[in-house]
Amino acid sequence: LSMRVSGLIILMVSIMPFRSMWTFPETDWSLRSWAARLETIATLHPERLGRQLDRFGRFYTDLTYFPYKVEAKPDHNLSSDALQWLPWPAEWTEPERAANRLRFETANLICSFNFAGPNWMDALMNVL
Repeated sequence: LSMRVSGLIILMVSIMPFRSMWTFPETDWSLRSWAARLETIATLHPERLGRQLDRFGRFYTDLTYFPYKVEAKPDHNLSSDALQWLPWPAEWTEPERAANRLRFETANLICSFNFAGPNWMDALMNVL
């Protein structure tokens, strides 16, 4: 009996990680990556910022969280070419609850995200 239990435990420990291989990652670094990318574009190539902001918005179209605003910090060091695109209002709205807002700041930019969808799903799963 102990051999069977041991074998079953070893089998479960070996197979269980494969179930989560195709699920959503625990940590999504796209928020921080996009903020850093937009900062670089706004600083080094401000003429390309409008195109990057369009790509930024399209990246999140199929996800349950999304950016709702990109703006310059009050003490920014951006050119007028970059400032013509800021503040960038996305097609999505700002969440009503402060707990659903997530901000990523760089040296010159503030990227704000709406996390109402994931937080709602998390709350629903906690109820069940």
